[in-house]
Amino acid sequence: MTTPLIGMCFGTFDRLPHLRECLASIRRAAGDLAPRTRCYLADGGSTDGTLEYLRSQPDVTLIEQGELLGATRAFCAAYRRAIDDHCEYVGTFNDDIMFDGHGHPELVRAVALLEADESLGAVAFTSDRFRTPPEVNNDPYEVAFLPGGKPITFRIEQHHGRAYMNQGLARRAAHMAVARAQGDPTGRDYWDQRYHTYGADSASGCWMWRLGWRIHEAHDLRVHEHIPSFIDIFDEPGEVDPLRDRNNLKAAEDGARFVREWGDPARLEYSREDAERYGGRMLCRWCAGRGCFVCDATGLLIHYPAGTGYINCAPAFTSDATTSSDPAAVTCPKCRSTLRVAS
Repeated sequence: MTTPLIGMCFGTFDRLPHLRECLASIRRAAGDLAPRTRCYLADGGSTDGTLEYLRSQPDVTLIEQGELLGATRAFCAAYRRAIDDHCEYVGTFNDDIMFDGHGHPELVRAVALLEADESLGAVAFTSDRFRTPPEVNNDPYEVAFLPGGKPITFRIEQHHGRAYMNQGLARRAAHMAVARAQGDPTGRDYWDQRYHTYGADSASGCWMWRLGWRIHEAHDLRVHEHIPSFIDIFDEPGEVDPLRDRNNLKAAEDGARFVREWGDPARLEYSREDAERYGGRMLCRWCAGRGCFVCDATGLLIHYPAGTGYINCAPAFTSDATTSSDPAAVTCPKCRSTLRVAS
């Protein structure tokens, strides 16, 4: 087998119709790189013909897990094979995605971005979300509409104002650095297996930034996900679904773990109360205080772009606080006191 350049990694379970469309879309998005693109799929015990179909695909490596072990273990099984096969670029995508299909093949463009800038650890694709329009919930996402008027919003997932790679392509070196930082000495498990299904992608993105890699927000590279991925995750009135209920419980546990380790993604500052909550240290989850400002009046530790070299670290404050490369000119967004550089 020719050494793949791109390894596309997925988990799947009983979603054959979507999976057929997904693989066809990947082959189109790979363009001239299709002969050097391989898909690595971990299956959780499908009974709908998925296994038979995947075994017949020459560009697919199938990992048969035989049972549902959670998304993190599924993706890590795929990541291991991609790294072992020496893939230079490792993709993280869902098994129901379809590339937008407009313009130059998307995976070719993503590889070109990574090859042009060695500081990039990953390219984050924009994915659609079926959510309330921005005028209702104030989310600043572009709204498009499906036939019948259902709104879809295109976004790149973020935490603390920084992109993480929910769907996208990572550089092998960055992938392996993140895996090692999270405790895998082989550098293969890009997702931390302490997470079951949710939060592992967010944590990996946080680690990538902390390790000095950048994640490029590719707003012109889009993937679509099927509506059932989003509207079927909640029980209908009177419906009982043990698998779904277990998934929701695991989601809550994963979310709590992420907040313990990286802070609340909805917040951009940390107070003295947080210091007690997080074990007695007032610690910025991005840089451990090295690129932060402190307000002595309120006790806030603020990860702020001025003078730190970080971009879009605190977008919520850009209209409320002074932005300047001079620390003496940066004021607290809550009390307007002058901030001092954190030591």
